Amino acid sequence: QIRTDIGWDSYQQQLDTKARKQFKESQRKLQKLEQDHGAVRYIEHTSSAEVLQRVFEWKSQQCRETGVTDYFSYAWTTALIRKLHAIQDRDFQGVLSCLYVGDRLAAVHFGMRTDRVWHFWFPAYDHEFAEYSPGLILLYRIIRSAAESGMRHIDLGKGVSTYKER
Repeated sequence: QIRTDIGWDSYQQQLDTKARKQFKESQRKLQKLEQDHGAVRYIEHTSSAEVLQRVFEWKSQQCRETGVTDYFSYAWTTALIRKLHAIQDRDFQGVLSCLYVGDRLAAVHFGMRTDRVWHFWFPAYDHEFAEYSPGLILLYRIIRSAAESGMRHIDLGKGVSTYKER
């Protein structure tokens, strides 16, 4: 979990050495990305079906490349996510966050949130931007959004990944 109820500035200050190094590196990559390809723009939520389809495509590709089950190849999975994406109630929302470089989608995340918790579920990114770590840049933007909106924390879910550990 990432605690966000302490605010964005406090979040940055409480990072340990490894996490602080990762954060600084992501900021360096963000500057390089903007220098090489243009302005970066964050969208907290989009209702775009096309962007949601990109999540399915990029995650399916990742599953095939890593040899894990492609859960997006099942119609019930994508139908469920589409239904969750359409829910925009005050107490529960499907959230589709985006990072654009110019007009080009560089990273995207689909998850869910309540008024207190943001569930980080399916991040994906355009592999042509891999050297800039757009997925990590997007995660930091999501953390900032959660902190600024008063959410308690971001739940990263089960599993071990470098970004989760840091």
